[in-house]
Amino acid sequence: MKIAQIGCSGTYNYGDEMSHRSVRMQLREIFPDSEILQFGSSMAMLEKEHSDADAVISFSNLERILHETSECDFWVYGPGTVMTSGPSISVAEQMFAVNKNLVIWGVGAGSFKGHEESTGASMIKNAILATARDVESVNRMKHVREDVYLIPDPMLIHCKKRTEGENRNGVTISSKILARGGWLTDELQDSVMEAVSTAINTIGGKWTAIPASWLGGDYDSDHLCHKILSDLCPELDISIPEDFDDVTEKLSNLDYYITSRLHTGVPAAGMGVKTVFFGDDKTRFMCEGWGEPEIFAGHYRELNSSSILSKFEHLSKLDNDEMSAPAQLASQFSSLSKIFDELKMLIGEKR
Repeated sequence: MKIAQIGCSGTYNYGDEMSHRSVRMQLREIFPDSEILQFGSSMAMLEKEHSDADAVISFSNLERILHETSECDFWVYGPGTVMTSGPSISVAEQMFAVNKNLVIWGVGAGSFKGHEESTGASMIKNAILATARDVESVNRMKHVREDVYLIPDPMLIHCKKRTEGENRNGVTISSKILARGGWLTDELQDSVMEAVSTAINTIGGKWTAIPASWLGGDYDSDHLCHKILSDLCPELDISIPEDFDDVTEKLSNLDYYITSRLHTGVPAAGMGVKTVFFGDDKTRFMCEGWGEPEIFAGHYRELNSSSILSKFEHLSKLDNDEMSAPAQLASQFSSLSKIFDELKMLIGEKR
């Protein structure tokens, strides 16, 4: 059995890389003797974070990717927000041309209204199995295919048990807020930083800024946001983790967490850390899909310190032994992913 993986990988981003590791772990449970290849952006990152794969190939070697894909029994697209425009789907569309045996795994999706004849829509229609990580993405994909399944976000699978007694809180602000154009402006950046810093200073205690991405220089670097935040929160400890496993360890030591990054927020919530989310619509969709809209403090455009503090107060009233919805999903992940038990049968029918 030969399987290829592609999605948001080799991107210097904690959530993306760990999610692909998680999917590969599940694939090995289902197909224990399989050969699994990982495709992605940066070869250096692929070699560093996906050494358990049988081979890693960067997008720059497209000819080899297409050759290997043509020989695969099937290939996996996802996880990540990849059913949208971007480098992953441009390569995936070419892979689809040489091998139609596709499994779409735990993705976030854009709208396909008006794009029913696109290659992305064709991938959804013809996939062996199509799954998404949130209700909104399921509904968007159902515009072109009826049987799309909702599964827990693969980021939940690499959670660990939260460490008690650290008395430390955490914060992550996505570097997206540093972008310019459209609604992302200097004024909005200042507003978000003011809201988060006021909440942190009001709550008090020890705070650590934990990046989801920091290895790519100025590209996609949360560290740049955290340096700006530290000017407003002088006691803020800015963390530069040793590696992605160190991020997991740091998240597990938190009591409370404020984040606009799903990449770190989902695992933290899955560990039982009391997590307040803010950010864009996909973050809101995730919280609503868990049945916990009350932990979403607002979109970047609407965020203020009062909304963060009210969510913090809500979480502080919860019993420490009371498991949140994402923590329950993390603890029950294997039983909630039974849909993948059908893969052997589905792949068997294709061979």
